[in-house]
Formats: sequence, structure tokens, C-alpha cells
Amino acid sequence: MRLLGLWPVFCIPLGLTGCYFGPIKLLEADVPPVIVSSNKSPWDGPLRLEGGTNIYAYVQDEDQGTLRFEWLLSDEGWVDSAQTLSPGATQIYLDADPKLNGQRLTLSVYDTAQQLDSIYWDLEVLR
Repeated sequence: MRLLGLWPVFCIPLGLTGCYFGPIKLLEADVPPVIVSSNKSPWDGPLRLEGGTNIYAYVQDEDQGTLRFEWLLSDEGWVDSAQTLSPGATQIYLDADPKLNGQRLTLSVYDTAQQLDSIYWDLEVLR
């Protein structure tokens, strides 16, 4: 065993490519969460509110249980009534309140490493 401790002394000067020191630990890359779908697609135009509307979003991440969901209205601020439905899913309910017309609703999803994905909807109130 003592001879193995001398291996780096010979390995480095000889320029051998198989030199390493100590145990090798593989680290998995932490990828950010990804919002994979919602029941109201933001790219289909403004989100039209007629009466009460539920908005769902589904997120993929390595650890679904540690996600933090933040819903924000551009003029009103943070939305406290949001719910986490299951690991990786969230929901918000919005009334067709005229003060929401023209605002932007943003969902930001954070994982434990503070990596994020976000999506937004421009709101249009129909009354």
C-alpha cells in the first residue's frame, strides 16, 4: 500500500494520462425547473377572463417536492391565493375584476439552487 502512495511521484513526471489522486466523485448537473404546460397557453394571445378562471401550470424538475411557485400581478403585486396542487403543479384563481385588465400575470418557479423558469400572460377582462 505504501508503494501506491508513491505513484503520483512517478506518474506526473512521466506524463502518464492515467494519473489521479484520491477517490473520484461524480457530480450530477442540477438543471433548472421547466414549465412544461399550462391550461392557458400564453402564446395564444391574451388570457381572457370571463367570470372566475383557474390557471394551472405543470413543472418538471429533479426534485418536484422542493419547488417554490411565485405568482405576480404587474400592478397588484404578489398573489397570495395560489395553491400547490401536487409536487410539480400549481394553480391560481382569478376573478374577472376590471382592475386586472391590461395587467401581466407572471409565474416564476424556483428550485432549491435558486434556478428558475418563468412564464407570463397578458390579461384581458371581458365584461
